[in-house]
Amino acid sequence: MKESDLIKVSAEERISELVNELTASTPMYVVEVVLRGRKGSRVLDVFVDSDESLDVDALARLSRELSVILDVEDLIDGHFNLNVSSPGLDRPLVSPRQFRKNIGRRIAITDSSAVSGGQLEGVLVEAGSEDFEIETTEGRRERFARSDSLEVRVLPPW
Repeated sequence: MKESDLIKVSAEERISELVNELTASTPMYVVEVVLRGRKGSRVLDVFVDSDESLDVDALARLSRELSVILDVEDLIDGHFNLNVSSPGLDRPLVSPRQFRKNIGRRIAITDSSAVSGGQLEGVLVEAGSEDFEIETTEGRRERFARSDSLEVRVLPPW
């Protein structure tokens, strides 16, 4: 097989695969990998979540293990800073696993394709692999496809 026949995998995709391998025997999972900046001043943000509570020690351990592997794999040209963290409330939900983890919590849904930027709030009551359902403050149930141009964020409990 010629090299041109091989599918090229982006650095973010390969790093995501590596993190999945590192977390395979844990309750952690990859939410997003973002490589930003220019050569020499790049930043690699790795966001992971967990089906259980996620503590700083687990994140630090993952960061150390990933750092060693990235040095060997040499996927990023030049110097870069590695940040491994949980997504926090300020990052949108992206994976079915995140949606399932947050059932029972209040969420805000924003239609990112709408010019008006309309927002709907409610309690996440159901989450499947392709869609999710909320109960609004008026008691209506509404279902949304995850493939729609929606940004979904967990609201703080206060």
